[in-house]
Amino acid sequence: MRPRPPRRQQTTARRKPLRALFVISYPPTPDPLFEAVVRRFVTPADHSRVLVRAAGATDLIDAVDSDAPYYELSRIDVLGHASPGFLRLGTQTLFDARAGSFALDALAPRLTASTEVRFLGCAIAADASTADGSWAYRPASALRWLSRQLSGARVLAPTRDVFLSDFGPDGLLATSEHKLLASR
Repeated sequence: MRPRPPRRQQTTARRKPLRALFVISYPPTPDPLFEAVVRRFVTPADHSRVLVRAAGATDLIDAVDSDAPYYELSRIDVLGHASPGFLRLGTQTLFDARAGSFALDALAPRLTASTEVRFLGCAIAADASTADGSWAYRPASALRWLSRQLSGARVLAPTRDVFLSDFGPDGLLATSEHKLLASR
């Protein structure tokens, strides 16, 4: 009788399911727009898309960390108050192009080049400058800079204001994606 060959071990690791994380600003005083978007959002049974409320960068990173062992993040949507080159989540400024501040350094190692990050605040990617011309915001180069800060993740932001009508049960409606400018 011949001895049986040893069993082959499986060499392919089981892939984590993809997940989209929708992070909504949680300011100290309830905001009517954010509350209305929360009420519209629907988490599917497979939890491939979830909503998280965040008062700042730490809450956003905690949400990413809590998903990391179980899911591969395909997309992170961040909805907060914004203006050209500026985004606030809760009480914290996540980035401000004019001041040169960026509070998401700790997020970068948690992302891959295939992760898409959409900053969904009013007109983040709109051209802007000061009246005297001493400062000018160029959104295309700013989004590329944000992408580099976030480990090469594809970064998108709206060139115009976003409204409640831009959101549905899945988050940002496909019919509103034309408002977004991409880093690549």
